[in-house]
Amino acid sequence: MMSDSSASRARLLDAAASEFTAHGLAGARVARIASNAKLNKERIYAYFGDKERLFDAVMDQRHVEVMAAVPLDADDLPGYVGRLFDYIISHPDLMRLAAWKQLERPLGQGGKNIGSYQHALAPLTAARDEGRIDTTFNPVDLAVILYGLASAWHHIFAAQRDTDSGATDDVWSAQRLTEHREALIEVVRRLMTS
Repeated sequence: MMSDSSASRARLLDAAASEFTAHGLAGARVARIASNAKLNKERIYAYFGDKERLFDAVMDQRHVEVMAAVPLDADDLPGYVGRLFDYIISHPDLMRLAAWKQLERPLGQGGKNIGSYQHALAPLTAARDEGRIDTTFNPVDLAVILYGLASAWHHIFAAQRDTDSGATDDVWSAQRLTEHREALIEVVRRLMTS
């Protein structure tokens, strides 16, 4: 059973994620977050320090959730990227939140960044050291490339959906998603074998 402070912290993170997704860091309001979490705003400052650190905590939490839901499989990087694409499609707020982070908390500003992700990089490091993936790839760079491909492919898919005004079929159909996913997997397969 969760302690009161753990439950309060979890409610704040959930309320903050919704607020930051809708309004970004600059537009988010601490009072709304606290109200939606059914807590007073002093709890935000007690648990997180300030709004920026709360945003960083939300981003760190989302990253941990993605890593738990889509574990990195160094022996099947094309399949991993396909599963990551599926996760991104099924969690549309993730990309919106990531866009706010890029705009308002660029690299080097806040969050745990690489330190909290080392366990996710371990499979890539081991695979590189054992010769199962090309040794020219730095594990950090490769992880960023793979995530970038999955998220960029989501943007490409969304752009096609938004610009295909003459389409008569459902642009979000399972068939189109499958075709798009398979094209992404083929790109990664070629990247890993070239």
